[in-house]
This record gives sequence, C-alpha cells and structure tokens, in this order.
Amino acid sequence: MWPLLFCSLAVIFLAVERYMYYRQAISDTKFVMLFCKEMTRGNVSEAAELAEEAAGSAAKLAKDILSEKDSLGRSLESVTYEKTDRYLNQLSAHLDYLGVIIGLSPMLGLLGTITGMMGTFSSMTGHLQNTAGVTAGLAEALITTIFGLVIAITGMLVHAYLNTRYKKATLDLDAVADEGINLDLVLEQRRIEFWGEGQRFFDLLRNNKKVIREDYLSEVPNEAVEFDWSYYKIVLPVPNHEMEYNENMVQNPEYELH
Repeated sequence: MWPLLFCSLAVIFLAVERYMYYRQAISDTKFVMLFCKEMTRGNVSEAAELAEEAAGSAAKLAKDILSEKDSLGRSLESVTYEKTDRYLNQLSAHLDYLGVIIGLSPMLGLLGTITGMMGTFSSMTGHLQNTAGVTAGLAEALITTIFGLVIAITGMLVHAYLNTRYKKATLDLDAVADEGINLDLVLEQRRIEFWGEGQRFFDLLRNNKKVIREDYLSEVPNEAVEFDWSYYKIVLPVPNHEMEYNENMVQNPEYELH
C-alpha cells in the first residue's frame, strides 16, 4: 500500500504543479492570432507591442525573434527553432513521469493483491474450517488492485487534460516561430532570385520594412539613406494642374513644405 500511496501523492503533485505552470507559461490564443495577423501585414512595431503586453512562452518567443532578427541574419531560422524546442521541453516536463505512474499503479495494485492472496492461502493451512477469515483476507488483498486502478484512471484524466493544453501551446509556439521567420526568409530568397531587377525596394516598402542604402553611386540627402513608408517621397505629389482643376484637392503631406 505504501508504493500506491506514493503514486497517488505524485499524481496530485504533478497535476497541481503543471496546472500552475501552464497558467503562467501558455499564452492566450487571441494574442497569437493577433500577432500573426500583424506580422502578415508587415506591422512589425504593432506586433512587438502585442508581444510586450502579453505573457507566456509564445509572447517571450515573439519578443526574442523581433529583438534579434536584425542581428542574427541567416541564422535566424535555426536560432528561432532552437528556442522553440526549449520552450516546448519546459512545457512537456514531468508529463513522462505521469505516464509512468499511470502504467505502474495497476501493476503495483496487482502485485499487492497477489502477495496478499499468497499470505491468505498460507494462513489457511490447518484452518480450512475458518471460511470467514479466508474471505476477509481475499477481500483485503483485492483492495490494492482497486486502489491501483483508481490512481491510474485519475492519472489518465489528468494526463489527457495536461496533454491537451500542451498541444495547444505547441501549435501557438510553432505559429509564432513560423510567422516570425517566414517573411524574412521569403524576402531573402526574393533578394537572391531577383538581384539587379529593382524588386528589393518595392518588397521592403510593401512589407513595411526599412530601405537602407549602404552603397550608392551618387550623393543623396541623409533623409534618403534610411527610410520607410513614412518618407514623404514614397507617395508622389499631386500635379499642379490637378490642384488647379479641383479646389478641394489637398496636396499630399510634406510637399507643401518642400
């Protein structure tokens, strides 16, 4: 009975420990959906704000990706998936122990029943007329099997619940990891394939990324060395004849000042 008591306490401990840990470590699915949506649209700053406000492993992974993606370069993919695996290992910790207890408890109960029956039968020598005592001994021996089955059934229910939450967290982490690196991988591949065709400029602006001119042949203003969609020259000015034709026409911002 003592091993079975230990198994029951272990199931309770693992259930409470994993439940409390999952409450802190698993991010809200709503955050993951919003983060992926903003990253798909190219709104990296909005996605970073969402990651800062959220909690959990998916939010931590998102912050890690966004803070290191510019410095990691081509190693971003390997580093991202390595961190994802580490978060998943933390989430799956102790679940294997719960599986061992589920399989071990019925066998310990059966072992207790067999040893109890052996003791009962050995005590029957010379006392065959005491059938009541024999029946009581057999009933007591079967209690360990019942106890072991109860522990196993409870453990299976706990394991099923925790495994469901773990799978959800796995999907969320994979979604954040994929969304964090997919865009950069696609842009890098397009940079290689369409080198010299002028596609890089439009790819960066279309995905709300900065254009950085590291090497250029002619002198350009400082404001044009590094810019994004907020640079006023990205949007062309409204022609003068259009402005004269329609008095309600408003010139695009910044062109009134230049």
